[in-house]
Amino acid sequence: MVKKTFGRYLSSAALVLLGVIMAAVVLEVFFRLFFFKHLELNKFRLVEGNFEYSDKADIIRPSSVLGYEFIPNSSKAINSFGMMDTEKDLKKKKNTLRVLFLGDSVTANGQIPKLLEAGLNKNSSSAKYEVWNCAVGGYQVSQYGKYLKTRALLFKPDIILIGLCLNDFSYSMPVVYKTRRGEFYEYYNAVPRMTRYFFSPLLFKDSFLYRYVFFTFENILKITETNKGRDFQVTEGSYWMRKIKAFAEQNHLKLRVAIYPYLMPLSQYTADQRIQYESMLAVLKDIKLDYTDLVALFRDKDLRAVRKKENPEDYLHPDISGDKMFADAIEKLVAK
Repeated sequence: MVKKTFGRYLSSAALVLLGVIMAAVVLEVFFRLFFFKHLELNKFRLVEGNFEYSDKADIIRPSSVLGYEFIPNSSKAINSFGMMDTEKDLKKKKNTLRVLFLGDSVTANGQIPKLLEAGLNKNSSSAKYEVWNCAVGGYQVSQYGKYLKTRALLFKPDIILIGLCLNDFSYSMPVVYKTRRGEFYEYYNAVPRMTRYFFSPLLFKDSFLYRYVFFTFENILKITETNKGRDFQVTEGSYWMRKIKAFAEQNHLKLRVAIYPYLMPLSQYTADQRIQYESMLAVLKDIKLDYTDLVALFRDKDLRAVRKKENPEDYLHPDISGDKMFADAIEKLVAK
């Protein structure tokens, strides 16, 4: 009797599943054929060359979790863990404090992690510090949160350090695909609020139905936030920084945050750049995180002097003297 009942339930479940699949197929065909041209994938493609690594297909690959990531051992600069760093020994020696340094290209491509490690060890009489450069150009706060959740514990860290650029709360993880010819296509992630809960790059790429459902719920969340007077940058930053703080606390890790400035006087920030800065400060203060504000620290210094001479229009990436200034300030935050 029990077996017959179970069999009927199983048959019913199979019929329901088959019905759902058939309905999804019918809706997918419908969306492709009628009225939904605005959901075509190419509508969301970013301008060619926008992707930071568009000409470096030999070192970058798409990632279903992080959008994209370095290919381990793909160049002399990238180690076996897929970090822009020297090779690391996973086994931690006695009296060693391991710092995982997350960030975007300011951290990944500069000398801040190396200078920070050297400074910490120069001024430490007991512990030896290891600073692992886990940063990847173009990453932002949601990718930091996902990286920690999926990768961090493998590396046995003691301290999580995040270098935040002021635009890290302003947009969400992009969608990146690689063609068979090795070309990168980057797409604007038009559903950043839904990405907080679930996102499939594969379905986003191939399914009109998926895009329709996600855009529908994205609009609902957007309207809800707007009606409650919530700013996207504050909401996005708060969501992921709370996740990051919870991860650190659950795993008994110290969490430290550094806010990188734009390389110009604060008085020259645009209105949008000021909003970025104010939103970031509001989030970090509200969550009560340990952070150092390099914008305020170097408020009276003309940071245009530390722009790279070969690219003076770049107000994000400092030269080696700027890297040293920032590393020295961050050292105090990490060591305390």
